[in-house]
Amino acid sequence: MTEQEIIDGNILIAKYMDYLVGPLSGWISGRNEYAYIKKDDVITEAIPVGSLKYHKSWDALMPVLEKIAKHRHKTFPINVTISGDNGVSIYINPSNMSAESYEGDREIANTLNINYFALLEEEKYSHIMSVWIGVVKFIKWVNND
Repeated sequence: MTEQEIIDGNILIAKYMDYLVGPLSGWISGRNEYAYIKKDDVITEAIPVGSLKYHKSWDALMPVLEKIAKHRHKTFPINVTISGDNGVSIYINPSNMSAESYEGDREIANTLNINYFALLEEEKYSHIMSVWIGVVKFIKWVNND
């Protein structure tokens, strides 16, 4: 995985976490892009996109996983399972907790089934990196849904 792919994935995650992303000319000199939070037209936090740590910090990635776990597709919850030391499963739980059966539940459940596990020798990523890859795949799915 290239450094640019990591930066692009981290930007995708930052946007999912409600950060705005872009240059902050006039506020911070230079042409670098920042992930920033703006409340009432005041920038309260700004992080250079190259310094985002979702791919290497559980402290940064766990709030993302918590947000994913609260996400719903129609009325169906999203399940997130971090597996052992090599990956993640993110999928739609076909039970909508109402104990009612709906036509098409199986089709809805099959619209999302991300299982990312670094099992191949040439894809030996760290555990957090494997989970990060699954998160990026989930956000791309959400953005295309």
